[in-house]
Amino acid sequence: MTSIYPNPWKKKNYVPDVFFINDKNERVDVHAHYSVICEELQKLGIETKHITISDLLTRFNPLLVVKHNEIVRDINYLEHVRTYNEFHNKIRVLHLSIIEVAFHLYEYDPELMPCDIKKIFQSKYK
Repeated sequence: MTSIYPNPWKKKNYVPDVFFINDKNERVDVHAHYSVICEELQKLGIETKHITISDLLTRFNPLLVVKHNEIVRDINYLEHVRTYNEFHNKIRVLHLSIIEVAFHLYEYDPELMPCDIKKIFQSKYK
């Protein structure tokens, strides 16, 4: 699948084949339509209206904490992560999508990005 965003940077740790199938039997990947991404975020209890990208990422972080805590508490959870269970895929796809939108909004220019998004950008690119 080709990206809808112009991107002159080479990605170093991005897996383009990460996706999940939602409850409507639709394939949702990082470059899914924004309305689909917003709908999936709302299903997870994350409101997407009248919010900045940085605030959205902040609200998204507790979901990642939950995933981490499950890994720490349950030795077998690592097996589920390795097989990309439904929850892990959904979190990963939605998180990557939000980050990609943030990069696009700042034209892939680290000098324009706020510090938190700039750190993520610099860890993923170049």
